[in-house]
Amino acid sequence: MSKKIISLLLVLVLLLAPMMGCSKQDADSSDTQSGSTSGSSGSSDASAAEKSGDSLVTEPGVLPIVTKPVTLTIGLVESSNVTDYETNYYTKYLKEKTGIDLDFYFFPSSETSQKLELMVTANEELPDIIMYVDLSDAAKASYGKQGVFIPLNEYMDKYAYFWKQTYDKYCSDTEKKVIETLSKSPDGNIYGFPFMDVDPTDSQVESIYINHVWLEKLGLKVPTTTDELYEVLAAFRDKDPNGNGKKDELPLVGYNTIDVRGDLIFILMNSFIYYNYSNYGRFNVENGKLSVPYITEDYREGLRYIHKLYKEGLIAPISFTQDYKQLKALADRPKNEDTIVGALAHHPWSGSQGWTYNDENYGKLVEYTAIGPLKGPKGVAWSPYKLVGIDFTTYITKDCEYPEVAFRLLDFMADETTSLISRRGEPGVDWEYVEGDVEAHYSKLGFKGVYRVLNDIWAEPEQNKNWHAQLQFLPASLFAGFAKRDFANELEKKRDALFLDGFYRRYGQYPDEIVTNLVYTDEELNEISEISTTITNYENEARVLFVTGEMDIEKDWDSYVQQIKDLGLDKWLSVAQQAYTRMNSK
Repeated sequence: MSKKIISLLLVLVLLLAPMMGCSKQDADSSDTQSGSTSGSSGSSDASAAEKSGDSLVTEPGVLPIVTKPVTLTIGLVESSNVTDYETNYYTKYLKEKTGIDLDFYFFPSSETSQKLELMVTANEELPDIIMYVDLSDAAKASYGKQGVFIPLNEYMDKYAYFWKQTYDKYCSDTEKKVIETLSKSPDGNIYGFPFMDVDPTDSQVESIYINHVWLEKLGLKVPTTTDELYEVLAAFRDKDPNGNGKKDELPLVGYNTIDVRGDLIFILMNSFIYYNYSNYGRFNVENGKLSVPYITEDYREGLRYIHKLYKEGLIAPISFTQDYKQLKALADRPKNEDTIVGALAHHPWSGSQGWTYNDENYGKLVEYTAIGPLKGPKGVAWSPYKLVGIDFTTYITKDCEYPEVAFRLLDFMADETTSLISRRGEPGVDWEYVEGDVEAHYSKLGFKGVYRVLNDIWAEPEQNKNWHAQLQFLPASLFAGFAKRDFANELEKKRDALFLDGFYRRYGQYPDEIVTNLVYTDEELNEISEISTTITNYENEARVLFVTGEMDIEKDWDSYVQQIKDLGLDKWLSVAQQAYTRMNSK
């Protein structure tokens, strides 16, 4: 899939941003047309209305949605951030605007898909709508084929009034293409309602941050190549940059993870070859033909370089065993303690991993600056792209007596104001629309100010303003249209600047053609399910063993490549190629 097709958030949306200067609707403007609502005599009135031929629902775009009382049951995983779903501001807003009463069924937070499978197998009655339950493409297609989930194609064509308004106003061409490509199962049906919650900065998070205080003390510059990084890390190891007379410096540290944030192999390998995310099969593509990087000589050269850093004590061994909490404890120290970390891979803005900014005793973050993608020996300097914020995880089930009403509710949830309430909370209290030419926080990406956040409830551990789930329709230009924010203190401002600097340095640094999600048929999945899992696990394990020296890059390389092939790589590539070609020929 080409970059112009898949760069959902960060490329073509810039071309559309100047068109987004439309006037903003009030918090109550979802009442596009006026309708009437009757008393609450129970759902039986709705059944009677259908039998008598009376219209149960108003015309698309007219609120309230129903003319008779209707109750829908919503099935979702209960969020610990939500105080009470029944009294929740968002719940009451939906009820008031649509006239639909809502009951809740809560799935377990772990093994959610297994619980659903058990309910289907036991023929238990399902909630009318299952929301924000992430299923594999195969499971989604299977439930559709069995009739557990109803197809939404016809409903999208006939009733997607509010969704279409937001889509037309805010979606970039690339976002529209991604929805078209990924929303449909192989049978051509849409089973998951297309929601969006697109923070553009989530697409390229992985970065290294380096101690500029140490660099200045040693007379060094921020490295831009792999060779320069080696020289800098060696100086951090040998020249006592923290000045305490101890050999306690850790030149470069990450944490034990695959592909995200603290994965040093993932970040550094992209200076040698485009090293894609493992959940995308790590597939590369050139002129429409798929390949994998991890059996190439460029990949091998990358392993040699990372092994050299490890062998010479420039990468801390704990990078492959510790978790993010242990990394945070090493780097995010009180000001009166010695700094011991020279460079690290993590997410500085993350609530769980980021630097402490609300305690005056802390402040190590001011010592660091971001590194962009490093150029390797062949000039390669990639930053992998991750498709984020697109959700087809909400389904109308076979047990829904009023599927048109259920769809109309989902459509209203995709309204601009309703979506902002779902993400940002109560209008006038937690956020407000802005008028005129207001600078957006992400203005450097070309976005315009649409609204101002007054109280960031999404970050609060407990609140009762929304359902704290990605059940809104916020394309990048709407999500990222929040006005330039104020900060609680200088440390918070620095933390934000540090994160954005890392993002901007990596922004757009990926090939013109890349592979993200592939949608397989049942038959294709049956062919490759075991193969893909086995190969992925083996490659992820072997790369660490090569770096640490437990596998020899020279002596064990040929047997490693042969093992990958023996596990069925050619078969996996053939099936993946088939899926990729099918998806991109539409």
